[in-house]
Amino acid sequence: MQVHKSILIFCAAIVLLVSCSAKRPELPETPVLTKSPGWIIVTAKWVRLKEHPQEQARDIAFLRYKDMAELQRRIYVPETERIWCELKYELDGAIVSGWVEARDVLIVETKEQALTVLKTMQ
Repeated sequence: MQVHKSILIFCAAIVLLVSCSAKRPELPETPVLTKSPGWIIVTAKWVRLKEHPQEQARDIAFLRYKDMAELQRRIYVPETERIWCELKYELDGAIVSGWVEARDVLIVETKEQALTVLKTMQ
């Protein structure tokens, strides 16, 4: 019995030494798995960019037909039964964040898709 115990300890020590000294495989870096909520294209003639997702909120800017902006998120406002989109929009070299109603915009997944859609709009 003593011999079996010695052999078991010896084998465990060898496995431990080999596993600790073995070179670990190099794994490629995994890119961050976050996805942008998308991009919007204004489909109405004029859209008011609001400070908050409310009709009574202060106007920050006006967007025109075919303007494009990065979508940050969408929310449903139960009081008005409307969906609002929070955008990041470049205005005179500055980035402005505000809200528009979803009914006034077209939402696509990528900037490339938005640019392709813009080419087809009149």
